[in-house]
Amino acid sequence: MQALETDEPGRSIGSRAVFMDGGFTYVMGSISPQWKVRSQEVHWFDNIVLRIIDPVDLAVSKLARFSERDHEDVRALAERGLIDPDAFGNRAAEALEYYIGNLTFVRFNVSDARGIVSTVWYRSVRTGGITASKQDESEADSGCGYEPF
Repeated sequence: MQALETDEPGRSIGSRAVFMDGGFTYVMGSISPQWKVRSQEVHWFDNIVLRIIDPVDLAVSKLARFSERDHEDVRALAERGLIDPDAFGNRAAEALEYYIGNLTFVRFNVSDARGIVSTVWYRSVRTGGITASKQDESEADSGCGYEPF
């Protein structure tokens, strides 16, 4: 989902529009069925409920594909302090119980993602703020010590 503000003619200034992100699905993905319980209802439109997915569940939902864009999304969530290594690792382990398909590559993706989250998180703890760069991450990831599940 994306919420965008617009100043279209005939609409009040600051009007908001909501668009469905066709890339997100919880069907046959790397996400726990508990995502819905952890999500936040933000609005009802007749019989449609608009929910905001928990940031940790969002990060975990990216693990099956884990493209460069998914790497960036996980990093952005960690940089904003929305996910931490322990919560992410626990939620990823929970989601793997429900994953349909070959887990080999997904386990490596979990390990890579935990490395990203850990690098950003621990850098933030050490510096009192988050200032991670891609170069810093690649240097730190090589020694993160996480092994696939």
